[in-house]
Amino acid sequence: MKLCFISFLVCLHAMLFMAVLKAQTSNMIETNVPESPTIASVLSLPPVTVIAQAEHNGVIEGTSFQNPGGFGPIDSKAGTRTYTPNMVNPLSVQVIPQEVLKSQQTIYLDDALQNVAGVTPTMSSIAGDSFSIRGFDAHNLTFEDGLRSDGYALGYERSMQNVENIEVVKGPASVLYGQSEPGGLVNIDTKKPLETNSFAINQQIGSFAFYRTTLDASGPLNQDKTLLYRFNVDQQNNWSYRNFLHDQRLFLFPTFRWQPNKENEATLELTYANVLQQYDNGIPFQTNGLPASVERGANYAMPWANQSPAQDFKVKFSFTHKFNDDWMLHGAYKTDFQNNPTPYGQYYTGPVDQAGNLPIYAGGTPFYQQWTQEFLADLTGKFKTWFIKHTVLLGFDYYQQSFQYTYQQNTAYYPSFTQNIYAPNWNTPVPGYTSSGRTFQSTRDAAMFAQDQLELPGHLSGLAGFRYDSLSIGNTGYSQAASACNEAVTPRFGLLWNPIKPVSIYGSYTANFGASALGALTTNGTVLPPQSAQQWEFGLKQESENKKFTATESIYQLTKQNVPQADPSNPQFSEAVGQIRSKGVELQIAGEILSGWKVIACYSYINAVVTEGSSAGNYGTGSQMGQRPTGIPYNSGSVWSTYEVQQGPLKRLRLGAGVVYRSQEVTYVPNSTYTGYDLEQIPGFATVNLMAAYPFLVGACKWTAQVNIDNLCNTYYFTSINPYQAMPGAPVSFLASLKAEF
Repeated sequence: MKLCFISFLVCLHAMLFMAVLKAQTSNMIETNVPESPTIASVLSLPPVTVIAQAEHNGVIEGTSFQNPGGFGPIDSKAGTRTYTPNMVNPLSVQVIPQEVLKSQQTIYLDDALQNVAGVTPTMSSIAGDSFSIRGFDAHNLTFEDGLRSDGYALGYERSMQNVENIEVVKGPASVLYGQSEPGGLVNIDTKKPLETNSFAINQQIGSFAFYRTTLDASGPLNQDKTLLYRFNVDQQNNWSYRNFLHDQRLFLFPTFRWQPNKENEATLELTYANVLQQYDNGIPFQTNGLPASVERGANYAMPWANQSPAQDFKVKFSFTHKFNDDWMLHGAYKTDFQNNPTPYGQYYTGPVDQAGNLPIYAGGTPFYQQWTQEFLADLTGKFKTWFIKHTVLLGFDYYQQSFQYTYQQNTAYYPSFTQNIYAPNWNTPVPGYTSSGRTFQSTRDAAMFAQDQLELPGHLSGLAGFRYDSLSIGNTGYSQAASACNEAVTPRFGLLWNPIKPVSIYGSYTANFGASALGALTTNGTVLPPQSAQQWEFGLKQESENKKFTATESIYQLTKQNVPQADPSNPQFSEAVGQIRSKGVELQIAGEILSGWKVIACYSYINAVVTEGSSAGNYGTGSQMGQRPTGIPYNSGSVWSTYEVQQGPLKRLRLGAGVVYRSQEVTYVPNSTYTGYDLEQIPGFATVNLMAAYPFLVGACKWTAQVNIDNLCNTYYFTSINPYQAMPGAPVSFLASLKAEF
């Protein structure tokens, strides 16, 4: 029955693509008639410069992707580390382009990822960019231009001001990246310097005293344009619909590129972040497994608690050297220092009892620092053996990360205090700390990888690769020191057939090896065992002839062993639940349907379940077999569409609308007798969002006024769930902006 349902969805999606393709072709024929000059065309806006990739007979290199459809860059590098056209890539890769981010006025990464099938926000971490892919928590791990960007210690959400595109690679990607979670990975393409002078400043204001100013300046530093720069600034100050929460954010992104000739290029990118934020516990659960019936702004931690002043200093250097049209050497180095103390932390530790009393744990982390270094070198080449064309990739990377922190707690009281949700007392005495300790943890991973992309006769494309990892993790602190060393070889294989130009059929098998995310420890301080995973995937890809519209349908089965998840008795720690199997179907479309009408939409069905586990957990609560992972909906999806008026007095006016949908999400917590688990759940929801934007000229300056309205129907809903807490979504809100470009 499930296979029939999946087959029906795939067929329906394919029929939709063919209908769109036919309509688009018809529209092209009808609109290829020259238009007579009008006042509107005379006052047309300055042309937009498109920085295309440098294309040679052999290697193709670059980070600025061609974007013919506006909503769907067709090709990317994240899946293979080489520039690979989507229609010959036997992997599922979705890209969120800059135009989508602008039309939605995206402030945070989690909001952008709602445009991708199978990606949902989570509450698994203390803060930061937290999401799952295909049913598996990503543990705050993202990548930036192919380099790891582990945000465990940052605890804040990255700025989107320096983001050009977002690439999401589905399924295990550790063959090329190491230690990435098997559900997939998110890679950020950062903005690079331009050869033409440009300057843009944008002012945004919104609900809850939201103010944000961004600046983007770029151009050459010398006459022959061999030295370029780009400087992005993001300054934000806002309150929240959640009580007592206030954020201040400042990001600086200076970037320099040196290109003395066509064969050599070097880029230096710097990042400085200074963020003052507060962790949000959300709404507590009741003993009946439902969130407490309180206002969505209710916050029961003390107003002065959970403040985290975070700083981030990052240096990233990369270079490329082309020996000829067929061979290229690429190297990169990144160092990142982060500081994020939380002197006074307060966290919900159980459900609200019938009298309304909520247990809260108080603990401090007055010192928290993390240091990361990464080296990467890879050689890309193209050659031919008999009738087979090869694109080979040989690489080495070394990753080292360490963090240390001091923790404070009161061992005489657990919970530290209680707060009555019906009559909260903001002067409730909080016991002081009676003990403290220090923890140091480090991770080192040295790896070699190789990959061959094959162009075969009969419109076949193949992919084969493997990786060797030598991984060590060490921890000292808590009650004892812990360490682990592991070695493994992981493979990846894929095959794609392109029988007719607009359709490709693909299949792949990928294995995954790694360890739990940095900081994933049990309550006694031991390191979790290394995880492994395997995935089978099959799918279809479609692409219109003019590359303005693309669609992907896929089915997969993904199994992961030694899965780390939040410990139900203390969400700050983790436990290995055994094995989780995730099976699902994904549908994704993006591009321009008709002239001026653009859409990006997705749907995902995820059937994830714990298939193996111990007979008793750490606290004697019994087996978790048969349970769903925390916060993974069966069904989720979104659609976002904009239309730009093509003629008349309102020409260039853009209107947009979208819907975000997710079905019910659950989690399990130990029952009061610690003999089993109780179910906690949040209901499904759908929210409606709108936008309108209008560009106009004032002298030589292009201005754009835009307004976005989120949750138009003011739906009371929850965005994510964690043991004992659920995060409510924002009420109806607006975000207006005025942008000037010179």
